[in-house]
Amino acid sequence: MQKTHRGTIYLVWENREKLGLSEEDCIKLSRSYDLREESDYGIFREISEDLAETVLVDASDFVNKAKTILQ
Repeated sequence: MQKTHRGTIYLVWENREKLGLSEEDCIKLSRSYDLREESDYGIFREISEDLAETVLVDASDFVNKAKTILQ
């Protein structure tokens, strides 16, 4: 069992085909995590409104795919 977000993302990448996820899905997940890290811990990193909206749409899509996988 993974104990970090990064470890969980790694497992998603490693098992993406079994999970029915595309490489693009995993790229979006990784990008969202990286942006959150930069926003929380980076120096002077601002996320544009357009990028924030894109990340929210990507997150919603990912959650819907995860729900389907878990059913």
